[in-house]
Amino acid sequence: MAKEVRYLGHAVQKLKERKVTKAQMSEILANPDQVLPARLGRKRAIKLLEGRVIHVIYEEYVDHLLVVTVYPK
Repeated sequence: MAKEVRYLGHAVQKLKERKVTKAQMSEILANPDQVLPARLGRKRAIKLLEGRVIHVIYEEYVDHLLVVTVYPK
C-alpha cells in the first residue's frame, strides 16, 4: 500500500509556480529514477518527466511522505 502524500504550504506554492501537478508528484514519488539523501535527513527523488528533470525533497514517515519542495533542474 502506498503511503499518503502530504505537502507543506511552501511545496504547494512551488508546485503551482513550477507547473508540476499532484499527479506528476505521485508518479515521481512512486517511481523515481533515483533517490538520494538530502540535508536534515530528508530524501531527494529525481525523475525525468515530460522532458524535465524534477527534484522532490521530502521527509519519509511511517505512515506518510511530507513533500517539502519541488524544483526542476
